[in-house]
Amino acid sequence: MIYRPEIDGLRAIAVLPVILFHAGWSIFGGGFVGVDVFFVISGYLITSVMLSEISANNFSIGRFYERRARRILPALFLVLFCSVVAAWVWLPPRDMVAFCKSLIAVSFFGSNFLFWSESGYFDLAADLKPLLHTWSLAVEEQFYLLFPLVLAFCSRRRAWWVVVTIASLGMLSLAAAQFEVGRHPMAAFFLLPTRGWELLLGSGVALYRIKRPQRLKNTTLRACVYEIWSLVGFGLIIASVFVFDKTTPSPSVYTLAPTVGTALVLLFCDGSTLIGRMLSLKWVVGVGLISYSAYLWHHPLFAFTRRASVAVPDIKVFSVLTVVAFCLAYLSWRLVERPFRARDRVSRRTIIAFSVVGIVCFSSFGVVGVRTQGFIDMRLTPDMQRIIRGATFSPRRNECLYEPNTTRPKIPCVYNKGGMTWAVIGDSHVSEIAWVLAQSLQERGESLQQFSSQEKPTFSTSCAGNAACKTWTESAIDQIVTNPEIRNVVVVYRIHWYLSGDHLPRYPIIPNNVSGAEQQRRWSNYVEVLRRLAHGGKNVILVLQVPEVRRPMQDLVFQNPFDLDNIVGVSREWWQRRTSYVNNRLKDLPESIKILEPADIFCDEINCFVVKDGALLYIDDNHLSLTGAAKVVPRILELGEPPTSK
Repeated sequence: MIYRPEIDGLRAIAVLPVILFHAGWSIFGGGFVGVDVFFVISGYLITSVMLSEISANNFSIGRFYERRARRILPALFLVLFCSVVAAWVWLPPRDMVAFCKSLIAVSFFGSNFLFWSESGYFDLAADLKPLLHTWSLAVEEQFYLLFPLVLAFCSRRRAWWVVVTIASLGMLSLAAAQFEVGRHPMAAFFLLPTRGWELLLGSGVALYRIKRPQRLKNTTLRACVYEIWSLVGFGLIIASVFVFDKTTPSPSVYTLAPTVGTALVLLFCDGSTLIGRMLSLKWVVGVGLISYSAYLWHHPLFAFTRRASVAVPDIKVFSVLTVVAFCLAYLSWRLVERPFRARDRVSRRTIIAFSVVGIVCFSSFGVVGVRTQGFIDMRLTPDMQRIIRGATFSPRRNECLYEPNTTRPKIPCVYNKGGMTWAVIGDSHVSEIAWVLAQSLQERGESLQQFSSQEKPTFSTSCAGNAACKTWTESAIDQIVTNPEIRNVVVVYRIHWYLSGDHLPRYPIIPNNVSGAEQQRRWSNYVEVLRRLAHGGKNVILVLQVPEVRRPMQDLVFQNPFDLDNIVGVSREWWQRRTSYVNNRLKDLPESIKILEPADIFCDEINCFVVKDGALLYIDDNHLSLTGAAKVVPRILELGEPPTSK
């Protein structure tokens, strides 16, 4: 197969947008299409080699997989080894377990299945997964597990078998992608059946170039045709990088733009065209040569930096890390990739042994990590383990938390026997407070009802097209207001998350992900919840949102091994800025409502704590543990009213 430097240049055009997209450069909103470009290039190159060998009666399945092992595994194993070291240093046990699962999946090229089951590629949590990017390797290897066998089988038949097979499978795969991207977008994104058409498009290009070589003679017409179509193809790729964004359905018919663009470049671009000359520039080809290693290195670097940083790193940090990724890529290409590809330096027996040992070692490490809960006994001191074990949930959390798609509460969770004097209503932040409160009320012979849902505190007169139905919140309030025994109602919502968004992705920047009009609508609905309860004659106790902390609880304990008695969650100043919208509008509430400020319990003048005096107060980055709830409940009881005497 004749070497085409412009293909290495095209690899550079593919890898740069992917890395800059992950680095947070908003201008590269469609940078993820670089992976689509890689798929087409890969399909073209591999099919070209296989067809040439088949034509020469020299094709060997064993030799094919040997080439794949030489190409993929050495650099991958190096990055996996470095990732294991970084994970050991920075990942708390919970996240180490997740990392070990991904390590097992990567070892057997099944990580696309794992990440499909966990979260989306564009989800915020995805940025913290060091091996997320290996999903594309898994798709390729799954494709190459099957495609050589199909191609070898079809090649023994008539020539048109190969054409019909590639075209049919490609169209079926594209149709599946377009159908599934709206129904199951993550399955469409991660799985081979909806990605295979991109590799098959490259295979089709290879088949065309081999079976139907240059038809136009070296004339002015040929030069114009090649110039125009290579420009069109390159333009489609570049336009996709800058026009697409996270909301663009992928893969779908939209993905035809970068993939067909790549196919056109592969078909019409050569050294005589403007695009061919540009892609053949020495530095562009150089970037393309190390593109595989650069792709491998960048995501672990970004993910572990996010893990190790107190605040989310800014774009300057990721720009520096991008340079570091390319430096590491050059070294791994020069010292690892090239030597392992040379058969005179590394024999077949050696590469096979290396592959088997690597797969066994990494998968075994992953299995042990999962079974030992993230090597918890080896990596955490007894005091750290004691603190983390304090992350206790309400035993009835799952039982009493209803999903948002239920429009009317089932029979509410009831605690204790005796007079039904208390009710608690809200979202998942209710659970631990309700449990601890119920324990205190039991000693007084009083009982409690818990209404908790993941639904936002919103009212609506329509539900699923039925104007007569009520939302979950309205129904819960009706049950509370119409029960004359209930005197005290505790309201607990994570209101700041509803009003402006999650605090974690860009901490310490205060999130502002909700428009002003929508923010006002949600606040009005929240006030209406409280007003309805107060006007129903209840003693309403509003527990404002507990302070959020800058990292999940396990991260903070793991990162502070030498000062476990008092671990800071966030500064009091940051929390005041986070709560300013609500604090400035508390005057909107009915005067009869009693307000409890948890920050006065969990914060001093400078800091808010996740661990105080050796006691763990949180179970994650925003929910109280039972220990934390126990510090709030006495204040609630002070604000409560005794049951009416009969």
